[in-house]
Amino acid sequence: MPPTLTTITANNELHVKLPPRSFTVYVQGNHIDSLISVNDTITPVDTVVVPTGIKPVEASGVFAKIFPNPFSSMIMVSMNLPQDESVTAQITDLSGRVIYTDSGMTQNGKLVLNPGIDIAGIYFLRLSTAEQSQTYKIVKQ
Repeated sequence: MPPTLTTITANNELHVKLPPRSFTVYVQGNHIDSLISVNDTITPVDTVVVPTGIKPVEASGVFAKIFPNPFSSMIMVSMNLPQDESVTAQITDLSGRVIYTDSGMTQNGKLVLNPGIDIAGIYFLRLSTAEQSQTYKIVKQ
């Protein structure tokens, strides 16, 4: 399904409705009135220019990668930690109800979770160390 244009705001922001599990691409043009349609071919570039005020994901303090996501049974967590340390994992459903909690030491920055979730849906995984804590959206197949 091609994207459907929904709104162009007063700040020249383009809001596009996309199908699930798709993505958007920021394209910096030479002219304000440059238009790009769904079927256009865009030549890739070697470097990415991040517009002023937009931070790349790495700059926002992401310290873990979750995979697979969506998951079926086990969740692998790869953490960007200087050394192995104790991590608490807590999974909540959309209503905020805690459905899984586990604590353990990472092994080479890796952690394996087996939450035993039977119901497919969207959940939140909160990973906490002594220094930081971050929440990730996860999907159970």
